[in-house]
Order: sequence, then C-alpha cells, then structure tokens
Amino acid sequence: MELPPLQEAAKLIYQRGWLPIPLGYDANGFPKVPILKEWTQLDHESEDISTYPWGAAKGLGIVLGLPSNRLCVVDIDSEPLFNACLESMGDKARCVRTARQRGHVYFYERELSLSSKRTYVYKGQDVGIELKSNGTQVAAPPSPGYSLIKTGVEPMAVSSIASGWSWIMDCLNRHGHEITLKTLPDGGANRFPSPWQRNVPAGERNDTCYVEAHRLREAGMSQEIALDLMRGRWEQHYEAGQDWSEIENTVLSAYKKGALAQKDSYDYHLF
Repeated sequence: MELPPLQEAAKLIYQRGWLPIPLGYDANGFPKVPILKEWTQLDHESEDISTYPWGAAKGLGIVLGLPSNRLCVVDIDSEPLFNACLESMGDKARCVRTARQRGHVYFYERELSLSSKRTYVYKGQDVGIELKSNGTQVAAPPSPGYSLIKTGVEPMAVSSIASGWSWIMDCLNRHGHEITLKTLPDGGANRFPSPWQRNVPAGERNDTCYVEAHRLREAGMSQEIALDLMRGRWEQHYEAGQDWSEIENTVLSAYKKGALAQKDSYDYHLF
C-alpha cells in the first residue's frame, strides 16, 4: 500500500535518525504547529511514527535535540540575509528555504543548548535570529512552501548551536556582508525582556516565559503550579500563534537550569 507523501517522507527522515511529527496550520495559515500535544516528550528510539495522525497533517516537522541526534537549527528571519548566507556559505551547510522565503541552517551540536533569540542589524534592518535546539521543532520539507536548497549536504557538526551561528557570521563577514548585534538603548545587547508585561509580542514569548518561570521558581513556587500560572499568562497576555507545548517546555527548562544567567555570552568554538 502506497503511503501518503508526508508519511512516506516521515519514514525516510526517521530512518536517518531524526524524529518527524505531523503539523497543523498556525494562526497565519502556515504548517508550523505540532498536532501531537505530547511532542516534547517523544523519543526517537521508542516511537512508532506510523501511528501518528499523518492523515490530518498539513506539514511535517522535525523535533530537534536529543530525539534527532542533537540536530539543531539557526532560524534566519530575513529573506535578504538568508540569501546572503547562501552566497557566503557555499555548499558547506544544509539549508532549507521556508514558506515565507526565509531560511533554516541545520547543524549537529555536541552539547545540548537552550534555544534563544537575538536581534541583529543587516543593511539597516532589524533581523531576528533564533537558535533552535533541544525542546523545539521546525517545519521541514516536504511541508508546503519548504524546500531543501541542495540535496546530499549533511548538517555540519559544531560544539553548540551558537558555534554554528558564529561560523555563519564569519562566512558573512568574509564575503563583505556586515551584520552587527543590536544594542539596546541602555547600552546592553539583547538582554532578557522584563517579566510580567501585559502584552507579550511574538518575538519575546519564549524569552519572557523563561524569565517569568525563573521568577516563580525563585519565589518557591512548585513546578506544577508554575505551569498552571504560565498557561494563564500564555492564554491571556502572550501574542497568539505559538503552541502551548513550546511554552510548557520553556517553563520546564527554567526549573531544570537553576539560576538565571544573562544572555550576553556564547561558546563560539568549533571542534
């Protein structure tokens, strides 16, 4: 019996050591939201992906981190910058163009990282860069609108996802594409947002959740109650368009990590 296209692709992705999941549409009509509510708890070795609801899927996602052999992705939220990256990196990196004509660059990392976001300036425009690692997922080909730039290119191995982004920036600089970290009015660079804002914009949801979860942990709040409170925050004060499971995983990460560290340093060493 012939499998549906997404399920057939999922089978091939699973065989290469990555964990695929079915996706539904987000608020903007893009196939980006996991259908499986428990997707952050899945494990590659124990999963039977044939039981997933592929018939209802609008796209295919890949769970990053441990379930996919430490696969991670640099998400570049700008078409011009992604095009510059393609020009600068050549055929050395596995790249995917997204449905919004932006891009993903795939890596394997030796040490699991916490996903994070920063803002850079490229050609006078603010550009969001998200380093997506364990506990996150990305839509991938053959999801509608997603395409692999070049077949046969494996993800580069780096010490951490930040190292991968550092390598991309080095490639850009060598080819004359200047990109700089945006400095905030107080002189800081992309520090965590302030907690307990009444309206949390899309670009700050994960970071804001991370800060707020740490504040609850520091106040002695149990993880269970913190999840209940943060779900209320997500429903009422966070901009729509993000699956609850991503926020839930951020809360769990905050409780595992302990003290909150400022986000102003990365490990940039390749191995």
